Amino acid sequence: EADWLSPMKAERPDLHLTGLDQRKHPARPGADELVCGDLMNASLFKPASFDAIVAISVIEHVGIGRYGAPIAEDGDTRAMASLKRWLKPDGFVYMDVPYRPKGDSTPFRQYNRADLLERVVKGWRIVEEQVFEVDHPDAPYIAMVLRPA
Repeated sequence: EADWLSPMKAERPDLHLTGLDQRKHPARPGADELVCGDLMNASLFKPASFDAIVAISVIEHVGIGRYGAPIAEDGDTRAMASLKRWLKPDGFVYMDVPYRPKGDSTPFRQYNRADLLERVVKGWRIVEEQVFEVDHPDAPYIAMVLRPA
C-alpha cells in the first residue's frame, strides 16, 4: 500500500523501476512498469533481470492466501528462490520482515532467528542487518541486505 516508487523515482530518475503486485492496481506514478503476478512464479521474469530487488514488508505475506493469492506453506521460501533467479549475479536484495527474536514465528509469519535463517535467507549471504521498531502491530522488524551465497 505504501508508495515508495514515486519518491525513489524523484530522487533517481535514471533508474528503471518495475513494481510487482499480485493484486491488479492502476498504474503507480513512480513505476516505469507495473507487473501483476505472484512472487512464487519464478518464470514471471527472465533470470538475471534486476540489479536490485526491494521487498518491503512483502515476503511474510507470500503464500498465506491474502488478497486472493494462492496458499503455500513454503510461499516465503519459494518467493526468495524467485528473487534469487531474477537477480543479476552481482545484485542485491533489500528486504524486511516482522521479527520475533525470542518468540514463535507462527501463525502470521513473524520470524524468529531460526526460521528466518532456514526459511528466508538460506542460500543468501547477509551483508547487513538491523532490527528496528516502528509504530505498527507487527513490529519489531528486521531489515536485511542480501546477496546470493
